Amino acid sequence: MESVIEVNGLTKLYNRVKVVDNLSISIKKGDVYGFLGPNGAGKTTTIRMMLGLIALDSGSVYINGKNIKNDYKDFISNIGAIVETPTFYGYLSAYDNLQLIANLTPGIKKNRVEEVIEIVGLEGRERDKVKTYSLGMKQRLGIAQALLPNPSLLILDEPTNGLDPHGMKEIRDMIKRLAEDHGYTFIISSHILHDIQQICNRVCIIKKGKLVKEEYVENLLAQKAEIVEIQTLDKKLAIDLLMNSASVSKLKEIEKGILITIESGMLEVIIEDLILNHIRVKYVLPKENSLEELFFELTGGKEE
Repeated sequence: MESVIEVNGLTKLYNRVKVVDNLSISIKKGDVYGFLGPNGAGKTTTIRMMLGLIALDSGSVYINGKNIKNDYKDFISNIGAIVETPTFYGYLSAYDNLQLIANLTPGIKKNRVEEVIEIVGLEGRERDKVKTYSLGMKQRLGIAQALLPNPSLLILDEPTNGLDPHGMKEIRDMIKRLAEDHGYTFIISSHILHDIQQICNRVCIIKKGKLVKEEYVENLLAQKAEIVEIQTLDKKLAIDLLMNSASVSKLKEIEKGILITIESGMLEVIIEDLILNHIRVKYVLPKENSLEELFFELTGGKEE
C-alpha cells in the first residue's frame, strides 16, 4: 500500500537537548494513525515540524512525494489540520465561516462548502450562527474546515477533548467513516487511549523523542499472554499459590481480587491448581488486552 507521508530521521534540538530524536514513521493511505507518547515525548513538536510551523534541524518529511523543504506550497496543500481548538466567527453561520475561508484559499471548487457540510453531518444547521453550536458541533465544523482543500492527510490534535461521551462517540464514528468511505488518511494525537484503540488501525508510540513502537493495533493487542481477574474467598492463600506458579508472569492485588498475567492456554491449569489446594474461587474473568496497558508497559508511565 502506498505511503501518504514519510518521515525520515526527524530531529529537533532545544538548548542542545533532542526533543525529537531521529524519528522515522510511515503512514499509509487510508490509515487512522494514532500518535502517542507521555507528556514531553515530542508529539506536538513533531506535528509542528510536519506542518512546517517550526524548522527541522535534520531529517525529511514527504507527502505524496512532495518535500516539505523544496516543495512547501504543494506539500502543505495536501494537509488539513486542527491543532488545539478551532476558532470561528461566532456571529456568522457555519456556512458563512466556511465560505469566507474558501474564498481566501486558492483552488477550492465552487460547491465544496456544501460538500464538507454534508460530510461532517451539519446539514440543516449550517445557516445557524456558530455561537449557538455545542462543542461537538464546533469540532465537526473544524474538521469541515480542514477538509475544504480536499487534503490527502488530516492531522487532528485531541479531536475529542472536552466532549461528553455522546460527542466523543460521534467524532470517533465520523473519523472512521471518513477513512473508510471517503479514503482520508488521519494522524490523531490524543491522551484518551480508549479513543485511539477504538478508531485507529495503526499506532506509533514515542518516548523522549524516540520511536518506541510502530505497529497495527490488532497486532499489538494479540499478545501471547492472557490477563485474568480472579476473585476468591481465600485471597491470601491464592496469592501465595499463584506467586509460586511457573505459569504466572505477573500478579497484582486489586480491590475485588487478584489480577494475573499467564501464559496463553494455561488458565485451565491455574483453576485446577486453585481447586486442588481447596481455594474457594468465586469467579474467573479473562480480561481483554488494552492499548492503555501496553502504553504503560512501553513508556513506564501514563499519557498526561
